[in-house]
Amino acid sequence: MKLFYLISLFFSAQLMAHEPNTAYFQIEALDSTIQVRAELPWTIRHALENFQPDLKESNSSANYEQAFLAYIKSHLVITGHSGKPMDLINYVELDNKGHSHQNDFLFHFKGSTISSVTNSILFDVYNSQKNYHYFNSTPEGIRYVTMPGEESFSYNAATDNTLLWPIPLSIIILLTFGLLGYHQGKAGNE
Repeated sequence: MKLFYLISLFFSAQLMAHEPNTAYFQIEALDSTIQVRAELPWTIRHALENFQPDLKESNSSANYEQAFLAYIKSHLVITGHSGKPMDLINYVELDNKGHSHQNDFLFHFKGSTISSVTNSILFDVYNSQKNYHYFNSTPEGIRYVTMPGEESFSYNAATDNTLLWPIPLSIIILLTFGLLGYHQGKAGNE
């Protein structure tokens, strides 16, 4: 499972563009936490300064870090099946792979099942902002998009129809082989 996650992480990262009005979020449920890997454009700084205007006069990285944490807590809300928002436990800034126009982060939320996601990150900077969400709980990596006016989506991994695609495929294969065997048996008896 970890190998699959690493492979999907590699390929999806290769496909992601670096437009200033686009952000990417890979979401995965671990044992007792929800892990979100975020690729945010450099314009996140503008969002922080809009969120806390006094940052424009600040030279303190601690002030930016506090503003960033408060901004993420208010703009990225993951709700569990209890109906309550999950607590953001921690975050880590990741190596940006040499791309100075993006910032990569890993967020951990306390919880194990997701009911809904509200993500309005950077909506206060761009009216055309799009946030793409990928779930690694299925081979296809379910994708949702949030944008201004459509900040939330519901998610239920147990009933998502992408988990059911092997069933009809198996039935088609069994019927095909069954019909072929029937016709071959019938041709041999004649």
